[in-house]
Amino acid sequence: RYDRMAVKKEFGIAENTRVILSVARLTTQKNPLLLLEGFALFSKMRPLYALVIVGGSPKWEMLLGTRAKELGVANRVFLFGTRKDVARFYAIADIFVSTSTIEGFGIAHAEALACGVPVLSTKTAGPDEMIKEGENGFFISESAPEAVAEGLEKTVSADLETMRRKAKESIEKYGIGQTAAAYENLFSDQKSSL
Repeated sequence: RYDRMAVKKEFGIAENTRVILSVARLTTQKNPLLLLEGFALFSKMRPLYALVIVGGSPKWEMLLGTRAKELGVANRVFLFGTRKDVARFYAIADIFVSTSTIEGFGIAHAEALACGVPVLSTKTAGPDEMIKEGENGFFISESAPEAVAEGLEKTVSADLETMRRKAKESIEKYGIGQTAAAYENLFSDQKSSL
């Protein structure tokens, strides 16, 4: 629904820049420093990529901004804080990444997939069920910057067009129609067993 180039321009991101997106509350549990450090390694070989982080916390935004400068990637890291227009960010994303140490269902993961954005994630509870390795995304092998960089490289080197299609298809099972049908079946099964 959004013009990718117009949104990039509005956000101050160059047209030819590829976007790695993270949408999360900025907390220790979401491990944003690991993401930043992995991106810094990855960007040495892939300078046309930018890391866009949507999620707010003044303390974390300051910490990430300072660390991005130390790592020499401040010009490729965009911190947007808390936003209500998250769909616009999915519209410009080439891939979505999450480095959480703990994750429930993973609403942002599901949103990314529904928008056709392949997901790179740590292997936590919700993403473990949503991501099919090599089809709609990949998993980060361990909690280390090198593993994040390796996962980013693997993801951007994949057939992203096919992964986009599979991302949208894979999330359909979580749609309202399928959820309502599952509840109907559950109630029918319980009623017949009484």
